[in-house]
Amino acid sequence: MEVRPISYVCRMLISTKAETERIRLPDIDFLRSLAIVIMIYANSFPYAADFEPPGILRILMSLAAPLFIFLSGFTSTLEHSQPKTNITTAGALVLSACFIDIVIWEIIPLYTFDVLYCIAATLFFNGIVRYTHQRQIALIVFTLISYSALHYAFPYSNEITELTLDEADSINIPIAIQQATITGWFPLFPWMAFGFLGRLYGKNLDKIDPILHKFRSTLLICLPLAVLMGYRDSQIPMRMGYIEVFYPPSVFYLLLAFLWIAVLLSYKNRITKLKPSNFFLTLGKSSLLIYMIHAAVNHHFIEPKNIRLNFAGYSILIALLLLLFHFIATLHQLFKQHKYYRSCPIIIRKIFGI
Repeated sequence: MEVRPISYVCRMLISTKAETERIRLPDIDFLRSLAIVIMIYANSFPYAADFEPPGILRILMSLAAPLFIFLSGFTSTLEHSQPKTNITTAGALVLSACFIDIVIWEIIPLYTFDVLYCIAATLFFNGIVRYTHQRQIALIVFTLISYSALHYAFPYSNEITELTLDEADSINIPIAIQQATITGWFPLFPWMAFGFLGRLYGKNLDKIDPILHKFRSTLLICLPLAVLMGYRDSQIPMRMGYIEVFYPPSVFYLLLAFLWIAVLLSYKNRITKLKPSNFFLTLGKSSLLIYMIHAAVNHHFIEPKNIRLNFAGYSILIALLLLLFHFIATLHQLFKQHKYYRSCPIIIRKIFGI
């Protein structure tokens, strides 16, 4: 009798669940929650902080995005794992991003190119490209090489061209393409590489996890070295007040981001054994919903008040936001157990993260 690996069995169990259900993996919820906490601190910075962040803080705050995009590629191999599902999810994420741009930020969608657009594009390509190890590695290499070539051929603009809803007649297609591929908040190149890597990892858990575990000590040594190598990036001026150092991502930053993800994955089994608190895991279970609400809080509540806080005051604000978002996520989890949730169309749930 053939013995199947545990990860294969898990994927089969997940794929046979009804689409209204979702298997929760505590280690993935932990990593998603970690990314959410970092994201909340980083994304509120331009609207409430009034202090010069130390370089190490800027580097730390730059590690949420690659983890988010990587996890999107990884979880696409676990949930129903059919190309059609990935394409549907990609479409829903585009609508989510458009909703955020139009309703919350009140700007023309698909123009500044935020992270949800990038994740959607990654899921789309993961959905249409039939998986083989060679093809997935080729996608990663192609994305990184294209990134290098594009930045060599075209100058990088540190300014984001943003149009309000009243400026639709000013849409410039070449600028839109440039921001989607090179200069936007999260352009396709190189950010799709993290999502492609997530899919590669998800398809090869049984092979990669033992390697990461074996070389954990080496990874832990290399990680601070990568921080030292990339520390110069933390001295560049902030882009429109945002604390992250990846505008644009340098080779050193990319190396650091890949090592950061590898180190986290090498501790994945230990995370599960530690049984993280439900308080922390709840944030990861409602990540898209919190992302949307956080954008609304930043734009409609924090920004208009023009508050300027020092390090201590800003830290208190973030703590209060985390408490608020935990409360919202808890209500969200309770709502998912209600009959009204089950009657809600799946596409609506996907778009609004509910």
